Amino acid sequence: MWNREFNSTMENLGFMKLKTDYCCYIRREGEKFVILWVWVDDILTLTNSPVESGFIKAELKSKYNIKALGQPSLLLGMKVTHNATNHTITLSQTPQEI
Repeated sequence: MWNREFNSTMENLGFMKLKTDYCCYIRREGEKFVILWVWVDDILTLTNSPVESGFIKAELKSKYNIKALGQPSLLLGMKVTHNATNHTITLSQTPQEI
């Protein structure tokens, strides 16, 4: 039920669910794009437009009880480093001992 509800919301916001990854949604308007990845109770947003980011956050907050945590520093056990000057995002992971 939750998945159907969320899919409907995303479609109403103009997003298309990828056929290759059902947890990934994308919306493009000209040069602007927004990609959302959903897993369990987390959503990661990637966009080249701060305006679009704000719009999506506001729309989702109006429908669901969510909180925006800002840029991730840890994602699925990987360290996330964002370098705004170089326009890069680096993922790294320290080997875990078994």
